[in-house]
Amino acid sequence: MVMMGNEDILVLFTYAPFYFDVLMAWASAWVLWTVLRRMTLWLDRQYDWFKQTFKRAVVQLVLGVACISFGVFIFTYLQYQWLYDQTFKETGWLVFELPLAVTLVFLINAYYLIYFLVWKQKYTMTETPGNGSKEEYDSEIIGLRGNESIRVPVEQVSKIFKTDQLNFMITEEGYRYMIVPSLDKVYSSLDPGQFFRANRQTIIARKRIHAFQSIENGKIQVKLTGEEDAPVIISQKRATAFRAWVK
Repeated sequence: MVMMGNEDILVLFTYAPFYFDVLMAWASAWVLWTVLRRMTLWLDRQYDWFKQTFKRAVVQLVLGVACISFGVFIFTYLQYQWLYDQTFKETGWLVFELPLAVTLVFLINAYYLIYFLVWKQKYTMTETPGNGSKEEYDSEIIGLRGNESIRVPVEQVSKIFKTDQLNFMITEEGYRYMIVPSLDKVYSSLDPGQFFRANRQTIIARKRIHAFQSIENGKIQVKLTGEEDAPVIISQKRATAFRAWVK
């Protein structure tokens, strides 16, 4: 093993065992990193940092720092015992490298915590309906009519739907335009506080809803203002989400 404080460290690069040591160190680090990552992801599901801060911090320190550090100790002990036929007393590992290893494990845990907090903030800003700024969503949709490409403000859109493998949108004035993007892509670019995915074929605008009522099998029938086509049907699976959204 490479010892800290070795004055002639460059000589080590001329010995074949040095590269074996490096390979073993990388293998051990990869195993411990993988275990730490999976354990941290599991803890994210069990103990929320915001709702159970103290408990999560204690569990993270015990499992993420103490147990992983102990794993480093065991890995290194076995490596010395089986591969080099040495003990810790014959080296300076406990004095020099163990504190460094524990510090590194702690820093990895801190990195995961910072990453989680940053990711959580971005996720909340982009996924919570109605909480994002207008700049986060498209303000226009490009519609096709004949040979023309027309920029239609989303405020004028009444419904977006799919029929015969083609996608269309209808404005509040009743104009119909064909659109190129899929409904999934269009919906992801719209403000979820103002538009609702009624079913796989239809997206409706909140302000264009004239009336809605429950029908058979837990479905909901929605009539849009100025819409002469058949009412939009909300599936049973989406009915609860629709009632919460439309309030």
